[in-house]
Amino acid sequence: MRFGRDAEALGPAEAYAALERFAQRYGRIPLLLLIHVAVPQGFRADLLNLIKVNFVLEAGDDLTVDVDVLFSPFVESLGSGYYRLDEEVRHQCLILLDSVHREESERRSMAVARFLLAYVSKLARGPEAAEDTLLRDYLSVQSWVAGAFLDPVETAGQFAGALRGVAGANAGARLQISGLGSALSIPLSGYPELIAYAHGLGALASGDRSSAERFFRPFASAGLQIGDVSLPPPAKLLRSRIIVEQAPEHKSPPPPPRAVPVRTEIQIFVSYASMDDTVPPHLPWQGICDHARRTPAQRN
Repeated sequence: MRFGRDAEALGPAEAYAALERFAQRYGRIPLLLLIHVAVPQGFRADLLNLIKVNFVLEAGDDLTVDVDVLFSPFVESLGSGYYRLDEEVRHQCLILLDSVHREESERRSMAVARFLLAYVSKLARGPEAAEDTLLRDYLSVQSWVAGAFLDPVETAGQFAGALRGVAGANAGARLQISGLGSALSIPLSGYPELIAYAHGLGALASGDRSSAERFFRPFASAGLQIGDVSLPPPAKLLRSRIIVEQAPEHKSPPPPPRAVPVRTEIQIFVSYASMDDTVPPHLPWQGICDHARRTPAQRN
């Protein structure tokens, strides 16, 4: 099965099968790391390792666990040290993550999101971010993603405001906002029309009018109301003369959203409490976790 930008998108059943094969081959601890690293939109090796240290305590300092995740078939290298998890695999991982830790007082995805904000805050203040445009963009997207997990209502309103600001802008700005829509599609899954609006703007920017019409169809004439933000009816954009510009080689995302409160006691090198590795029997993940909990001797 092919993964990556040139492969066909996986469906839920295919993503489940891929994760099952991963669990059978590598076992429980790499699977636990994989489902935790599904929270960020993309990651670097340093973030992967920090998530392991803080959330997958059983892994200790074993770097082979990191390698198992980095070189799994559904992790795509984007170049310059950045990686991205297949979208549907990421979705299924997030379902598993919160199910495995269902007895904790805070959803595990939210705990990882708070950690992600602390990670962003630390790197954003360092000299590397001041000199590295790619890193600044990466941190900006991570801020949006973490905010969407922690406060989807507030983040959806801010994202709607960003969409309104670029609705009549040039093609490059629309492509940027569409890319951010992809990053937010899972944590803002309760706002499918908002994500569709972003994708529609991106399709218009790339000259794909038929895809834009498909994204806009459910609300083409009425527009969208997200909190206090009103987005203009897409019919106006579809009637306007669209000029497709050559997108710049580098496209920065919109500025990070307004800060979501984050508990100040979070330290990105401090380990969290032990984990509960059980899954309710009604979930389709039971087979994966049953295998992942077995010792190597039991699997033979």
